[in-house]
Amino acid sequence: MADDTVLNLGSGGDTVRDVAKTATSAKTQVMLADIGGGADSSPEFIDGPLSAYLAWGGTTNAIFTNSIVFPKASPGLFRGGIFYNPNSSIVYIQVLNLATGGTLGTTVPIHVIALAPNAIWNEPLRNLFASSGIAVAATTTPTGSTAPPTGISGEVFYL
Repeated sequence: MADDTVLNLGSGGDTVRDVAKTATSAKTQVMLADIGGGADSSPEFIDGPLSAYLAWGGTTNAIFTNSIVFPKASPGLFRGGIFYNPNSSIVYIQVLNLATGGTLGTTVPIHVIALAPNAIWNEPLRNLFASSGIAVAATTTPTGSTAPPTGISGEVFYL
């Protein structure tokens, strides 16, 4: 898949959309144009600066655990992130298409990031469309609900 393609992992509509990007001095505009028509064939725009949800503890947001957090409670693009796993075992970051609610172990993630033990991971920039919102949690299995022994510090990038 090309760098300028995004998956629509929401409910209904087309499954693949083309991303056309234009940059201005203060913002990035992303247009999601449907391919081949479908239930939601009107183009959608995601407009604004790249944002970050910082979860390092202390004076920032709490570190990631099995409590779902909602960096963006409206449609948007998951763009990547940086994560530190202080545990001696693999921990998984689940990215979910949710604006509120959800149940880990039941709600299917739209993207899962495996974090190696005692390591920092830089998740490459991507265009992963979430039609409801962007939610994140850390667990001991890719689609489970158990919290890691120690929470995950990190930063989530989104538009």
